[in-house]
Amino acid sequence: MERLTLKPINRKKYKVEVKGSDKVYYNKYPYKVKLKANSINYDIDTSAAIVRYVHDDFHSDHMKIVYNYSRHVYFKTLDAFQEFMYIFEEEVDLVMGPISKKHCDALDKVNKTSKWGLELYEIRSNLFFDKFDTKIVWDFPHTAELYGASNISYPAKYPPGRNRWNDYFKDLGDNVMSVADSKTNNRLTYLNKSDIEDVQFFMKLQKGDIIQNIVHVIVVENL
Repeated sequence: MERLTLKPINRKKYKVEVKGSDKVYYNKYPYKVKLKANSINYDIDTSAAIVRYVHDDFHSDHMKIVYNYSRHVYFKTLDAFQEFMYIFEEEVDLVMGPISKKHCDALDKVNKTSKWGLELYEIRSNLFFDKFDTKIVWDFPHTAELYGASNISYPAKYPPGRNRWNDYFKDLGDNVMSVADSKTNNRLTYLNKSDIEDVQFFMKLQKGDIIQNIVHVIVVENL
């Protein structure tokens, strides 16, 4: 993975709104701007100037532009972002990126954590429901668990009879609630990190290996 250089944006420096980001885009661009132009409303000369700037030999290694309905430009470094803003700030509608040293550290931690591991991290400006610092993402049930068909073992992500699917996750949430203060919303159960070890042990005994991910909140104020 490419080494990141994370430095906070000085919000006071820009007239445009600057929001704290919740991730590093494409695993290598900490900074992003949303352009005022979109796929319907745009000035052809200004758009062409931005495209030439992003794709020239000097800048193309440090930034990229992505077209959907909205248009976004991504930057690897604060210097590349600042240079673009010096020239094109009037064409920018929104900026997203790290806004403090704590936020930089959080983004680096999230980006270095394997997306395929059990434990993940999520950057938020507050706790879940202003109360819980962790959430469990339950694995999808197997068809056998929903219908008692022991010869069928593939995960039933879209089973006929959605009520059975909902009942399955509600049952998991009720089990967690018996050992920890928590709240369940379909496939997600929210709780606190101090309870997670007890919950993991209890649920493994009761249900087996049914946890897909444990997601910890990193709170960064004023995102």
